[in-house]
Amino acid sequence: MRILQVVHWFLPRHTAGSEVYTYQLARELAQRHEVALYCREEGRPERELAAEDDAYAGLPVHR
Repeated sequence: MRILQVVHWFLPRHTAGSEVYTYQLARELAQRHEVALYCREEGRPERELAAEDDAYAGLPVHR
């Protein structure tokens, strides 16, 4: 199954509860499924409409 998790911010730039929970859930799901994450970048107005493909601990992250 292909799963896209959407979260307001993500690791490593933000390390609060929802980011950590999302990472742990993604890591577990990735053992049996194809998982990607989508999050917004805060504080970078020059990237208002830009997108960046990234990775965190082997998980694809679209910022």
